Amino acid sequence: MLIDSDLKTIVEEMASYLLTSSDPTPEKLDWIFHNTACRAAIKAGDKTTEYELNKFVEKLISNPDIRYCPHGRPVLIEMTRSDLEKQFGRIQ
Repeated sequence: MLIDSDLKTIVEEMASYLLTSSDPTPEKLDWIFHNTACRAAIKAGDKTTEYELNKFVEKLISNPDIRYCPHGRPVLIEMTRSDLEKQFGRIQ
């Protein structure tokens, strides 16, 4: 996942953030966890196989605790048939 990443910059950024104080506070550790999760996440334009996408959806649906990305954006939305028809201009 990090093949095209600038690992030196990533490590330096995290180390710099941690060095702002000698005590790793919960907020700092939370930032590290969120930052790491974000960098490892599948992003728009990433190449994925149908198998990978199916596995991702299976894991997402089977774990009710995962509903938001580290930035608080939803990773899953529910739409009714009516909602979908409105999006395609079939109904008002």
